[in-house]
Amino acid sequence: MQLSWCSSNYADGARRAIGLAWATSFNNIGGFISGQIYRDNDKPYYVRGHSICACLCAVGAVAALAMRWHLARENRKRDGMTEKQREGRVHIEGDWNPDYRYVI
Repeated sequence: MQLSWCSSNYADGARRAIGLAWATSFNNIGGFISGQIYRDNDKPYYVRGHSICACLCAVGAVAALAMRWHLARENRKRDGMTEKQREGRVHIEGDWNPDYRYVI
């Protein structure tokens, strides 16, 4: 879901590719980290590893909620623009155009 949300909020193909590359890179870091937090001496319940993963999941959920709030705020701001404010920006392409709406 994270990758689809990331890719659907960029109108430009180049920016979308860079955003997906960043998101994929951060997702792949999990494989490196898991080998460091799930240690053999924590067997059989791996309390330390599970606690760290639970905290990181909570941080990810808070970050997703913050991003959703920010994108909804940006959409509302664009909806409330007057014609005078939109005048200089309507010729801009991509997600900087005031007619572009972010997926929330």
